[in-house]
Amino acid sequence: MSVGRSLWAGAIATGLFCAIGFVKAQTNPCAATVFALQDLEKNPAVPSPDGRYRVVLGARSENDSADLIRVYAGEELRGTFPLRDLSGSIFVKWSPDSQAFYVMWSNGGAIGAYKVRAFRVVGAQAQELPLTRLAEREFEGKHPCDRGHNVYSVQWLKNSEQLLLALQVYPTSDCGKELGLYRGYLVRAAEGSILRRYSEQQLKIAWPAGCPSDIYPTGLR
Repeated sequence: MSVGRSLWAGAIATGLFCAIGFVKAQTNPCAATVFALQDLEKNPAVPSPDGRYRVVLGARSENDSADLIRVYAGEELRGTFPLRDLSGSIFVKWSPDSQAFYVMWSNGGAIGAYKVRAFRVVGAQAQELPLTRLAEREFEGKHPCDRGHNVYSVQWLKNSEQLLLALQVYPTSDCGKELGLYRGYLVRAAEGSILRRYSEQQLKIAWPAGCPSDIYPTGLR
């Protein structure tokens, strides 16, 4: 299946998924827990692998702009962060060592405007990591499009030290001949420095099935 066909298949899968609610990551070690927008009204929680922490997503209504990410250690609140401009499913994944997690979502529907934010629990606080900044700056410089680009998380590596990212030129015709083009970046989570770059073909090989989900946006499958 071509990349383009896979993207559209993924978009259809997302539409089906949104009707059935969240999917828990259970069997695949790199799979994220995925929520539809309406799930946020129920304040769903994603515990860390060791059970010490949990991420709670919340919203007062499906269309409310004041969505939140809250991080707890037991019953103690360690951090609160805004989560805005949601229009697609929300993906949450803890690192294997329970020290960090990412949140991924779309603010442009099934095929576009995917973003990734990452957070680390340090002492008594949760702190946001500058995870994607350098990779996005380089990608946008080499593959510009007025509409922008997608950022997908693929998987944590070396516990919480590294994260493999997939960046994609927005897959619409106004982005020209590079529409839908992918590149991969392995970044150091602490500061977002680029450890390795991947061509589209290399990224296909490095991208495990089901990471972060069998539901879109694993569009290279």
